Amino acid sequence: QIMWQDDIGAKKTKVCWLTDHDFLDCQDGMPQQHRPSCDNHDSREACNIGFTSTPRYTAYQVCNNLTLGGYSDWHVPTVYDLGSIVDTSREKAPFINPIFENTTSLQYWSSTSIERTASLAWVIFFGDRVSSHVKFDKNTEVGIRCVRDIN
Repeated sequence: QIMWQDDIGAKKTKVCWLTDHDFLDCQDGMPQQHRPSCDNHDSREACNIGFTSTPRYTAYQVCNNLTLGGYSDWHVPTVYDLGSIVDTSREKAPFINPIFENTTSLQYWSSTSIERTASLAWVIFFGDRVSSHVKFDKNTEVGIRCVRDIN
C-alpha cells in the first residue's frame, strides 16, 4: 500500500523530471520551455540576456526532500500508482479520486521512463475523462504528487 501527498504542494508545485547531468536546464535555472527563444543567438549567455532565472527543482528532489505528516521517505510515484487514483465517474475535471483535497487538472509526473527514449517519461493527465498516459520531455515543468510505501 501507499500513502499519497495531499498538501498545497501537490496542487501548486511544478517541476522538471530530470536528474540526469546531460540535461542541465532544470538544474541551472528555468526549464527549457520557460527560456526565451534561443534560435537567433550564438551562445547560451546571449540567449539569457535580460532573463532572470530562479532556482528550480526536479521531481526527485522535491519528493526526497519532502517531510509531511511526520514522514520523510517520499518518492515519485510510478505510472501505475497514478493510474490507481484516476476517477472517470466524476462529472467534471479533475478526474482524480475525490478523497484528494489539493489537486489540479494538470498532469502529474510518474517515475516511469519511456523505454529506449531517455529524455521522455510518462505523466497522467487528470484534465479529461480519458485521463491519458502522455509522454513528456523530462525538461518540461509538470505537477508532482509524491507517495510513500506503508507496507
